[in-house]
Amino acid sequence: MSGMRSSSAEALANVVYDSLSKRRNVVLIAPTGFGKTLLSPHLFLKARSEEFAFNLIHVVPTRALVKEIYEEKFVWLSGKEYQVGYQSQDRLEGGGKSSFYMKDVVVTTLDSFLWNIYRIPVAEIAKVVEGKSQGHFYPVLASILTSIVVFDEAHLYLGEGSRDSRTLMVPVLRALKAYKVPFIIETATIPSIVMDNVLGDAGIGRDEVDIVYVCSRCNSQVDKVKNQGFNVKVVSPNEEYYKRSKYEWETRLVSQDQAIEGASKLSEEKLVLVVLNTIKRAVNFYKSLDQPNKVLIHGMLTERDRTQAYEKIRKLKESGRGVIVSTQVIEVGVEVDADILISDLAPVESIAQRAGRLCRSGRPCRPQVLLIEPFDEKLGHGVYDEEIVKGTLEEIKSRINGLGIKAIEWRLLDSENSRASYIDILETLYEAKPQSPSKPFLADVASKYLEEEVSPLKLVDFLNEYSEWDAFKSTLLVKLLIEGEDYREDFVVTSLDRVSRMRECLDVSELGVKIAVLTVKERGLTELEYMYSKTMKEALSFVKRKFNPSMFIRGLRGELGKLPDKVEGVRDFYILVKRSCYVEGEGIVFQA
Repeated sequence: MSGMRSSSAEALANVVYDSLSKRRNVVLIAPTGFGKTLLSPHLFLKARSEEFAFNLIHVVPTRALVKEIYEEKFVWLSGKEYQVGYQSQDRLEGGGKSSFYMKDVVVTTLDSFLWNIYRIPVAEIAKVVEGKSQGHFYPVLASILTSIVVFDEAHLYLGEGSRDSRTLMVPVLRALKAYKVPFIIETATIPSIVMDNVLGDAGIGRDEVDIVYVCSRCNSQVDKVKNQGFNVKVVSPNEEYYKRSKYEWETRLVSQDQAIEGASKLSEEKLVLVVLNTIKRAVNFYKSLDQPNKVLIHGMLTERDRTQAYEKIRKLKESGRGVIVSTQVIEVGVEVDADILISDLAPVESIAQRAGRLCRSGRPCRPQVLLIEPFDEKLGHGVYDEEIVKGTLEEIKSRINGLGIKAIEWRLLDSENSRASYIDILETLYEAKPQSPSKPFLADVASKYLEEEVSPLKLVDFLNEYSEWDAFKSTLLVKLLIEGEDYREDFVVTSLDRVSRMRECLDVSELGVKIAVLTVKERGLTELEYMYSKTMKEALSFVKRKFNPSMFIRGLRGELGKLPDKVEGVRDFYILVKRSCYVEGEGIVFQA
């Protein structure tokens, strides 16, 4: 349950809408669990009634978040006779899939939004990238140009560690400003220096954007952005919110052994959330627990395992005890209301997001954050910038050694007395760290492309000629199927980049990589056909270097064209994963 009631959402929406109507560019910074997502329906209704915008597009980083928002948080709009849709690689109930954003309100993944705004319709990626057609990009552009665009959980694609997505997003923000499309950047954990650089790189002046900030006593970040010349609107939550959200957080550093022992013991009476930086660490921790009431969730679970995991999480939440072990996928899109967090060290913004899964319902709660100090492992485990993690550790140590275990406030954006908000640590860590897109040349080309009426085939030609597909490659998703299992439930959606690191789990020979093709036969019956794909083998060899999607799609289409004559069409394909790399309830685990 989010921290903001419907009436509060409407009140904050009025402040945000006022800024949108005057400046069209808004950054909303509010605590984790505050309910920022709930603003969108209210903004849509007000904009539609005043003819300020016709639609609303709500952009989120994960498929899980699309599902949650579409099925739960925006569903009430359907009762008001508005059409609510979604766009992701999933097939959700209700028939609301809207690849061209033609519904009144659409929840979409970031990767789908990027393909669409770069004029390569997500429903037609294959034929555009292959060069066969420029696709029907005008309808989706018309939808974007008549909408309010909300970028939710924006720290995940604009913050530190997201340089490739930032390379593509900065030109998008510049284009939205040029087209006068109102947009909102929503986050709880973005450093002011990152925000300033992203907006500056997008050509948005400090006097052209409003920063709407949800706090009461506030913190050093508010003072800094005011001094930088931004227009800052401080919105103070009501007393009811503070009564439900103000806790005395306790922060401690523990060893790996203490973490395992603590999770097993504490979970007998409390709900414990454990977040580790890698799938391998999460699986090993899960298997080490001496506790029957436990569940594991990470990005390589099959759809069947994921459904069962969510159901078990629901039951653990109801009972108020047990252990949820996860990777950083828990930071967004999974509603948890735990009492205790045990976490690998990570950048302070990630720790804050993880801590945001605690004490969300306003019940009596004593939140504890137990951070695992690595003994002989690299800080960040190769996932995060080692220097940032080191700085986070030093800041946390300094504060709890000097002021005690209650020195850090992990939810509210208010610093007071001897307790500092995590935002103050965030500002300290990033104040001198330079921020810029990872590929300035590509960002410059992307900006010019979006500003001019150029065919998407020209963009494809450029990306092919200069081998600049790297920034897009994380958006190229494929399906993995466990060997011998049901293609409808026992599959995993992941990136080609990740698949390239799990070669030992694939059936690879001189003939290629073994794939399963879901074919359509007489009377519309479907059946799996198996083949070895040289194209897939080459793609997985080159994805870490210079990957060419045009050649990949062209080659794969040619191979699929050699299927038996009785095949009338192809509905989908899956890369087969060896049964030995899969454990029910634990997902696909590989060494890399």
